[in-house]
Amino acid sequence: MRIACFADIHANLPALEAVIADARERGASHVLGLGDVVGYGPQPVEALARFREVASAAVLGNHDAAGFLTLHSSMRLPEKPLNALRSP
Repeated sequence: MRIACFADIHANLPALEAVIADARERGASHVLGLGDVVGYGPQPVEALARFREVASAAVLGNHDAAGFLTLHSSMRLPEKPLNALRSP
């Protein structure tokens, strides 16, 4: 079994697609997320949706946690990352 570990995607969908393709070429059968799927990049909704399609498991990164806390408290973050976290 080969496991690919992804971290710090930060809503960069083209980079995520590139590492998914590379992991498949190397024979990875599972993908583990090490945090920060959302963040600085322009495509948080799309990146999170794609990550959910391929990831076997993931841990919460600090950007992911900040978005989650914003949804459930008075903290404020930009809407794009929050929309990604609201998606089913």
